[in-house]
Amino acid sequence: MFLNKGIAFITALVLLLCVGQASGSVGNQTDVTQSGDLNGDGTVGFADFLIFASLFGVRQGDDRYDARADLDGDGAIGFGDFLIFAGAFGTSGSGGGGAPDLIIIAPSVSDTLLTPGQAFTLNVTVRNHGNAQAAETTLTYYLSDDATITTSDTEVGTDAVGGLAASVTSDKSIGLNVPSSAGMYYYGACVASVSG
Repeated sequence: MFLNKGIAFITALVLLLCVGQASGSVGNQTDVTQSGDLNGDGTVGFADFLIFASLFGVRQGDDRYDARADLDGDGAIGFGDFLIFAGAFGTSGSGGGGAPDLIIIAPSVSDTLLTPGQAFTLNVTVRNHGNAQAAETTLTYYLSDDATITTSDTEVGTDAVGGLAASVTSDKSIGLNVPSSAGMYYYGACVASVSG
């Protein structure tokens, strides 16, 4: 009983915070490409809610910005994202309906404070978030001057990703050297599309 009241209180508190900070439109929900499964376990549940709540109010360019929680794709994690998340709560996070859906989870680096030219390792996990076998594909690593990683950023390497069954992961890493000039740099990875 206490747990249910606690969950209801937390949900109500987040809703109040969302209402207090909401501005502008809810966003174009037809552009939604995210499922709300922020921890990659295949369902949109309470653990995902805790992650979402911790990111609420963060905007693109902030250190804590996580595009997985920007469900409406407007560059900010706000009330529109909360409405989408609430609609997906309790469902399967795959969103694939019998199709593969490759995503990148758990990106990390061996060290975050480096000297110019120093070596480090970028680690990512590729997960088949969908409900069907994914074919072999390619993982491409990028260097960017901002927190948004796109294919127009500087490519710094590739990795082969073998076929993955539904819910299966593949850990990948690449050894890199930071640029020779001091500054803040962003690294990321994109997995190429697969059939289906």
